[in-house]
Amino acid sequence: MKSTLTILMALFFASSSLAQLDPQANTFTFDPGSGTAYDANCFRLYNNTQVTLDFYLFNPVNPDFGTGAERTVTNVSGFECKVTGTEGINILGWSFPVPYLNFGDSGELIVGYSEPVPVVGGAVKLASVDLFVGNITSFTLPAAPAGRCVNEDNAALEIGLANVQSIAGFTAYVDADDPVDPLVAGQVMSLQIAIYEEQPVATDSQTWGTLKALYR
Repeated sequence: MKSTLTILMALFFASSSLAQLDPQANTFTFDPGSGTAYDANCFRLYNNTQVTLDFYLFNPVNPDFGTGAERTVTNVSGFECKVTGTEGINILGWSFPVPYLNFGDSGELIVGYSEPVPVVGGAVKLASVDLFVGNITSFTLPAAPAGRCVNEDNAALEIGLANVQSIAGFTAYVDADDPVDPLVAGQVMSLQIAIYEEQPVATDSQTWGTLKALYR
């Protein structure tokens, strides 16, 4: 198991695994849970609410493992990127699956884990973020969902590059099992969000299925 110091040194000083970066692999994004394929990267939220979303790395593949062979990543020891919210999306705080150190600032996540986090089913949850949805001043909110989420989005949780990148022009993560070059380049898919007016007080006529449907 790599020490935290080794992880952080890898994040800042290791050379980069960039060879033949697969556009379907190494993607940082938020998983909005259930939903249609068309709305897979869009989430519906009510104004003046708090919600927790999970942040994932999907399909991690190291294109240059060890001496040069491509290999599916099975354990991740750290990552770096920057996450910011547009108007109405207020980040309250982050939590991580294992003890960690975060050297990021102003939306940056430069994170080293105390122990590797396993990849399960082609994905690994890197973190969770608590959001407050509100403080909107420049646009009017629709009353309720009327169409597809991606046609109604008015905000976003944007994933981008750290201010100083370990791999220029890319996000990055650490393949805990690579003894030669553990740093792997990643790509991002930001989460579009559709914010609606405040949720009405529930009545006996409102079913759980009706309320749950908002988040699809």
